[in-house]
Amino acid sequence: MKNGICRVPLIEKLRLRKLTFDTFLFNEKKEKAIYDYLCKKKLNRKLLTDEVKFESFHSWEQYIVNRYEAYSKASLIELSKFLNCRLRKYKKCNNWLREIWAACMSGVFALVIAELFTDKFENIIAFFKALAILLIVLIVVIIELSKDKGMEDIYFLEDVKDIIDKMIKEK
Repeated sequence: MKNGICRVPLIEKLRLRKLTFDTFLFNEKKEKAIYDYLCKKKLNRKLLTDEVKFESFHSWEQYIVNRYEAYSKASLIELSKFLNCRLRKYKKCNNWLREIWAACMSGVFALVIAELFTDKFENIIAFFKALAILLIVLIVVIIELSKDKGMEDIYFLEDVKDIIDKMIKEK
């Protein structure tokens, strides 16, 4: 997180992607697409070949195990630590964005409530306008909080890390 912003500069992204692939043969973008297919997320299915279009979690887990079974225990531990660092980054950014969202919605909610009670109900049209705005804000808040925005990457990395950790225990 640089200057309070969760975005990673393009050069840093490319360096990290190359380091990740060179070190662990782990292409996060491709692996995430495979995971998204497994989870039935909308994506361009033409990007994936038939051998990585998994229909069950068990077959995807076996794919990960087969990919990293030749790695030594030390290398698997390094990969697990790397995934843990990535998880921390995603969780930090996700929490930060949720806090900003909650603060903004609290401010809008407070403004609408203040508007509702400043008229002292003398103008019934103004009252119903403010009430409608309040209901719209509440619906938007409920919809946004029910989404798992930003959580897909976390779920993906947690699942891969769990598989790698099982492999470490078996070695």
